[in-house]
Amino acid sequence: MNSLTSPVSIVSGNNTITHTLNGQPAVSSKDIALRFQKKHKDILRDIERIRLTVPKAFHGRNFAPMITEVEIGKGATRQDPAFLLTRDAFSLLAMGFTGKAAILWKLKYIEAFNALERAALENLSGQVIEARRRISEVEAGAEQARRAARAEGARIAYRLTPARRRRMHRAVYWRNRGLGIQSVAKLLDMHGREAASLLKAAALIGLTEQGAA
Repeated sequence: MNSLTSPVSIVSGNNTITHTLNGQPAVSSKDIALRFQKKHKDILRDIERIRLTVPKAFHGRNFAPMITEVEIGKGATRQDPAFLLTRDAFSLLAMGFTGKAAILWKLKYIEAFNALERAALENLSGQVIEARRRISEVEAGAEQARRAARAEGARIAYRLTPARRRRMHRAVYWRNRGLGIQSVAKLLDMHGREAASLLKAAALIGLTEQGAA
């Protein structure tokens, strides 16, 4: 019933938490019953009481129904209902567990949840740093491309003769009024390649947007 779980690293070698739910550390109701020496059916009963009490949005995020396979002998198995519980769900459930052993296991679960959450934060921090590094590389590349375009524009402007500069300005004038490159070329009595070249030169020196079709 639940497809949101996946194995995660064992914490301190004690197998306390081995699942995740919606990206959060989670523990199964089967494991809770085992650790706290309770019948699983009683754990399920308590979970159902909590789910009927808390808002639907809360139990939807923090209690995930699942199916577990139980060996019943001679190679046969049966499917039993169970739940995955996030830290918040576990805290509500374990609130009523009493006794020295229960307290010790509560502490172990709290330590395990804390350790996994710290590891997740450290991993997220590393991902943020890497993302920022990549963004910096992209921005540096874009700035380098802009510098190269400005340098090319300066070279083109230097090489333009007065007559060719006038033709370029006329091409830009008509292009800015919505004419296509071929229409500009025909109007100015020039080849389409020349019109495209002049408009590209105009873009490089900042007279119009580069790459306009």
